[in-house]
Amino acid sequence: MVQEMAIPQADRKHLLKQMDMAESYQKSRHINHCSVNSSCATHCCTFSLSDPNCEQLYSACTQEHNYICSDCINIIETLDEIRQKIEKMRNPDLQAEAKNDFKNTSEHIMEWLRHNLRAAQQDFEKKRIISKMGTDEVFGTFDWGQKILPQEYRESQKKYFGKKGMSVFIGLFVWKDVSSSTVTASVTTSSAYTFSTQSYIVAITNAAQTEIDTLSAGELVLQQFQADYPQIKKLHKRTDNG
Repeated sequence: MVQEMAIPQADRKHLLKQMDMAESYQKSRHINHCSVNSSCATHCCTFSLSDPNCEQLYSACTQEHNYICSDCINIIETLDEIRQKIEKMRNPDLQAEAKNDFKNTSEHIMEWLRHNLRAAQQDFEKKRIISKMGTDEVFGTFDWGQKILPQEYRESQKKYFGKKGMSVFIGLFVWKDVSSSTVTASVTTSSAYTFSTQSYIVAITNAAQTEIDTLSAGELVLQQFQADYPQIKKLHKRTDNG
């Protein structure tokens, strides 16, 4: 969108550089800056994910938000600069098209920030649950993997895109192991606990990955896990963040 706007070349280069910086930050660093409570509002999961209008979905922050993240500000300022450039466009048809593109793009960018905050919060909660689990509890993550597709040597993107293939549903389990007698599971030792992990894969020839497909594949995974590890009585289930 910026490349097609009738603006000076220097302004275009400046905006493109700012956009590259913003994209790099959102991809790799923003989620690592997020925490349950933070002095930066755009990094604080408690503040960002709370709804002040709903008591059940609201939590008070434990510290003031007196820190400003330059990377987060860059995202907001870059969007504001682009909006101002669009407002100055003289061609009404091009301006209307640019406004529509800008609205959709800016919404996706802000949703990306929200996604990072939700993912960070889920990761914090996952670690908390696992640390407090008993020896008869397991934490399970369920998700669809990339389809298994037949492919040619050095297949082009055009041939790859939209192909149908075998769907793969994955279940990954982690639990505290009081003994090392289980040889089929990989074992990881921390300073306080010994954890065991086990993965299961269900391959389905034809599946639209609907809710019914997800529940059916998940049931197969759980049945097999229960048969392999009957000592586990309670499941903490996590699905994809989406």
